[in-house]
Amino acid sequence: MFFNWASSPMVTVVACEVTKLLRTIEISIRLIAPLLTENVTRIETNHTAEVEIMVRRDKTPPEGPVSLTNENTQFDTTWETVVGDDQNYPGFAYVFLLSYRNLDSLKDNTSHQSQQLMSSAATVSVSNSNTTYLPQQVNLTFHHLQSSDVDPTCVYWSDENEPGVWSGRGCTLVMSNSNQTVCSCNHLSTFALMSEMQQGSGQLSLVMWVGVVVALTCVFLSLITTLWCRFVSRKRRGGHRLQQDVQLHRK
Repeated sequence: MFFNWASSPMVTVVACEVTKLLRTIEISIRLIAPLLTENVTRIETNHTAEVEIMVRRDKTPPEGPVSLTNENTQFDTTWETVVGDDQNYPGFAYVFLLSYRNLDSLKDNTSHQSQQLMSSAATVSVSNSNTTYLPQQVNLTFHHLQSSDVDPTCVYWSDENEPGVWSGRGCTLVMSNSNQTVCSCNHLSTFALMSEMQQGSGQLSLVMWVGVVVALTCVFLSLITTLWCRFVSRKRRGGHRLQQDVQLHRK
């Protein structure tokens, strides 16, 4: 089931940019995560995003359940899913949950459309590079932006068919009430809840798409800057402590 809103040429171009930005944000965190020294790193960036990164460094692959939580979303999986093929275990494993706080607030009041996000969008990724079809389902619990009795649809951003669409494939609704919904999925991506699509509903407006691109760009710049500065700062402190230890040893 696909919800393809990119029908006009201009909207298609902007939707492609959304896909590129989501990929860039995920790849950037995947590059930085193995460099983090703390087991858990939490970062909030100017009210645009909230990320939690969990890293485990062991001689043998970690096992058991793992859960990441922020204000709007909870992600539940296992370390076995995070690691993947333990024969190629590099000595560390990581998982991160990134919630976008501002995408849900981007609305075009001139567009009368029935579809809208009912939750914050969230990107989930792990050190396991093969997550297109997971042998074990993962669960995401979304808090609704507003209390509602409307049945939501669990969706993810699919870039298999350019320029990118919201799709419900591989995700099922486990339970839902007026305040939260639990989704179960057999892959990883950027997820959200969407109000049930109605027959003949209109496409997302160009104003909405441009707003999403601007918001994602802000998230990328602030998040990567914060992560990099934190990494460099800790590396410098570590080098300074090492220098002090060497000087004390010489004395």
